[in-house]
This record gives sequence, structure tokens and C-alpha cells, in this order.
Amino acid sequence: MKSYCIPLTLLFICAAVTGIKAQTNTITLQSDASTLAAATALNDPRLSSGNTQGLTFQPVAVGAFGTFTPVPLGAPPAAAVVNIPPGDGESGFFKVTFTLPSTFSGIQLNGSANVDDVGVAFLNGNLISSQFTEFGDVAFSTANPQFFQPGTNELVISDNNSGLGPSGAAFFAVISYSVGMKTVFLIHGIGQDSGDMAALAANLQDPVNGVDQTRFKIDAGYDFADCAKHKHCDSSCTIGDEPVGTPNRSNMTNGARKLAQYINDQAPSGDIVLVGYSMGGLIARDMIVNNYHHVLSSTRHVAALVTLGTPNLGYPFLSIDTSVKCGPLVKEMAGDFRTPAEHGRVDFFENSIRIAAVSPYLKNLNDNWPSAKFLPGTWLAVAGAFCTGAERRGSRKPKIGCSDATPLNDGVVCEQSATYTDANLVQLHAGPGPLIFDPFSAHTDGFFGKRVILPCGDFNDIIDVEPLFNPPPTGHVLKPLTDFINAVP
Repeated sequence: MKSYCIPLTLLFICAAVTGIKAQTNTITLQSDASTLAAATALNDPRLSSGNTQGLTFQPVAVGAFGTFTPVPLGAPPAAAVVNIPPGDGESGFFKVTFTLPSTFSGIQLNGSANVDDVGVAFLNGNLISSQFTEFGDVAFSTANPQFFQPGTNELVISDNNSGLGPSGAAFFAVISYSVGMKTVFLIHGIGQDSGDMAALAANLQDPVNGVDQTRFKIDAGYDFADCAKHKHCDSSCTIGDEPVGTPNRSNMTNGARKLAQYINDQAPSGDIVLVGYSMGGLIARDMIVNNYHHVLSSTRHVAALVTLGTPNLGYPFLSIDTSVKCGPLVKEMAGDFRTPAEHGRVDFFENSIRIAAVSPYLKNLNDNWPSAKFLPGTWLAVAGAFCTGAERRGSRKPKIGCSDATPLNDGVVCEQSATYTDANLVQLHAGPGPLIFDPFSAHTDGFFGKRVILPCGDFNDIIDVEPLFNPPPTGHVLKPLTDFINAVP
């Protein structure tokens, strides 16, 4: 894992939207130069069983090569007659592939084929046709959902050249399916409740500039206020990740457990997208790692994760912080890039290189992240970077805070912490843009009110910066965030 930032102007390339997608999708397959072929012996038993294991597929030879096999009626204009190389009457298989999302419904495949001399069609090894002939335009179809699978699917056409003359095939197929609407769950940070995500929810649901509402539903109902919003919180409050045998394994005081239960209660029909602000990003990650209540499965994945100013490697915690926020939660988010491990922090290493001193909770979360069974399909990490002061105000020497090499921060969380993720992500550096008078992103009042804990020059009172939990429509973050979600397949 490497921490780096992509300038805002580049994000629009990385997270570009390829087009608005409807809920009903269509894939068209045809015999053409992209088709693959593999030769077998004449009358090979595999030609009737669909077993292609051990065969070597290569690009087809496009053209008739002596066969009179026509392209079936109704085929796309670019469909062509193809042959198994070298085009001298071989028997064997033709193969085309297509990709399906992790969840789909109402799937149907319809097609037609001609084969010289005879053949059949298989979908992922399942027979789906009667016998093809050279001129029959024989139709084939299936709506059996068990024949389809998330990810790569194979349609294979066999060709047994029983006449010993020229061989060849021409075919096409159309696959149609529906994708369950993805639910985007917004997860608030410490010092907040679900109401603090209402403005972001409203912006994401904007009919003009928001997400594609034929594909995404916004849910800002998750609430962990019993712990997150009260400085005199219960001592059992935790972001998540309780050791086995912990006496109080409660949904009420475990943020990640409560999120999993909340999602299960909403029963989303498709995959989900998690957008976590600050501690909310840790709650989302913890739920992914531990999969509480089996919230994630082969039929429900985290299609994308978004973290907004999340302290993945902690923030520069001082004990005084427990007097203004829930003590157990802020202690779990402790992290420092400047000093050795002390005051309950432990060293966190990557590739034998010490990265930071973090809380045992954060070390455990980051150590277990790579091996989690249901990691998100992609991850957008947003880091505020308007502040250049690296040392925590009020800390004694040696001062804690951000590293001198990467001092930028959002007033609370170091950029290096917010962008510590994995290789499967798009990162948005929401710091100073090309116009220095533009507003910049800050943690703001989701953590310590209107104050910052790192020295930010003229911005110490956070007067004119973009709050990460409620990025304004005209700011640097909301449009790339919306584009990123819309681009989730």
C-alpha cells in the first residue's frame, strides 16, 4: 500500500463517468474476429458434452474457407462466418465471453446459429440448444439463472465436421438482464448523528447534478448517536472489532455491528455503496472486515467504498480530547506520524517499514484489511488538505502530528492518514487547487466544532473552507464524488 494523492484536476479522468446506465442491460455477442476457437478430432466426445478443459483457444480465421454456411437471420451487421484455424475443415469449438455484475435478475439469452456440419451451444458448460445444422438458422435460448454467473461467462458453440468437407460457423446471441438498485449508505462521524448527513444526502439526490436515481438509492438513516454524539458515552462504546468473548457484544455500542444490522434491516435489493465521513469510514471498514450479521455475501457486495477525511492511521490524539468527545471512540482513533509508540499507541509497519504509531484498534483493522473476504470493488479516499501545520497544538515536545514530509491535513486528520488505503482505489486530493482563492476542504464541525487541532495559519477558525461531511455543490468534492458513484458498475 502506498499513500499518494492525485490532484483534483486528474480525478475527473480517473473517475470519469462512461454514461448513464439504465436498470435493464443488454449484451450482444456475435461470431467475428474477437471469437476464439480450439480444434478437436472428428467426433470427439467433448463436442457433445461441452468439456473444453485442456484445449488451447486462439483467434478464429474469419471467412468461409469453402463453406456455404450463412450468417443467421437477425444477426448484427458485423457478424461473420468464422473457421477454426487454419480453416481446412477442422472440428472443434468456438468461444465468446461476456461479463455480468455481482447481482442480476430476470436474465435471458436468445440467439441463433448455423454450423457446418452439426453442433450445439453450451453456456458455462450447460447445454442450451438443439442440434445446429449448416442452413437451419436454429434458435437457442435459456432463462435459467443457474446457468449464469457473476463475472466471466462463456458461450461455446461446437462444430463437428461430420461431412469431412469445409467447416465453419456463424452465430449471435443477445443477453438481457436487470441489475438491482444499489443503495448508498451514508455513515456519520463522531460528534454527529444521522441528521448531519442529510445535506449530503440531498445533494446526492439532486435530480440534475446528483447520482443516477435509476441505479442508486441514498440512505442516510444509520445512527450511532448514542455513542458518537455524547462525550459522557458508555464505556463499552467501540467502533467495532470486539475480541471474541467480549461481554457486551451489543449492536447499540458497536458502531460496525449497528451498521450491519441497519443494512440488513433495510434489506437492499442489490449491492451497496458505503460513504463514511471521518470515524464513519472506520465503521464501514470494520463492518467489511468482520462481516457482522453476515451482512455481506455472494449476493450482496460492497460495490464501492468512499471515505471522507477518515483517520485510517489515526489523528493526533491527546487525553484532553476525551473531555469533548466520546472517550472510548477517540482513543481508538489515536495515531501519530512524529513520535515513537507510547501512551497506548503501537508501531504500525508495512513491508517492514514503520509508518506510524497507532492505537491497537487501528493496527488490528489495517492488518486484517487485506485478507477480508468481501473487500470493496473500488475505494475513493478524500483527504482535506487546506492546512499545512504538522504539529498538534497543545502537545508537549516531542510534539505529535503529521510527518514533516507530508504535513498537509484538514485541521484534524493528516492527509497521510486519510489516504492510507490499498492499491484498489481512486484518491482525491481535495487540497489547494489551481486557483489559490478557491475554498479548501476541512474536517470542520464534525469533530471539534469550528476549531482545528493543527495550526492552520489564517484558517485557525475554519471560516471559509469546505466541510468534508457536507461538501457544497459548487466546491471541489461533491462533483467528483457523484461522478465516482455514477461510474460504479
